[in-house]
Amino acid sequence: MAKINVVSSGLVMIGYALIGEFGYVSFGPLTNSNILKNYHQEDVLMNLCSIAIAIVSLSSFPININPGKGALDHIICTIMKWPIDPLTTSRHLTETLFLFFVSLLVALSVQNLGSVFEIIGGSAGALLAFMCPSFMTMSSTYQERTEYIPLSDGETAPEMSRIGTRLKAALFMLIGLFIFGHTIANHL
Repeated sequence: MAKINVVSSGLVMIGYALIGEFGYVSFGPLTNSNILKNYHQEDVLMNLCSIAIAIVSLSSFPININPGKGALDHIICTIMKWPIDPLTTSRHLTETLFLFFVSLLVALSVQNLGSVFEIIGGSAGALLAFMCPSFMTMSSTYQERTEYIPLSDGETAPEMSRIGTRLKAALFMLIGLFIFGHTIANHL
């Protein structure tokens, strides 16, 4: 499990670096925050991409609000000492409307959507690409407290490989924290 997390995190890091490099090579320092605006207005393929992104945006709100509502419900129930299950209709409706109106308030007050995408993309990207795999890797190294780590071919590796895996996970966490901090600092 730890090896899969390390390899997948490395591949994601390489992929993000390549995408960023190709974007900079294509448009240079004049890159617009909305990458689709860098292309010509009459480019049919880019117009289709804009329509596809609009459809994804419209369909992602209900998909993303459900786990957010579940997390909000869990927090409220924990604070208020309510039973988590069953979710009553009134509580479900209240939490959903609360999240909807908070989202609507943010959407109406934001002037530049590019800044929002950059902050969310930078923070969520750092979290998903670097922090989550690093935490899973770190967690998997503490699950079995044996002197040797079993390998896929039946051999065992000494405790040093466990320490090396923890160091790699810590490095990925630092990279994720740097990207997150850099993104937030540039937009405050």
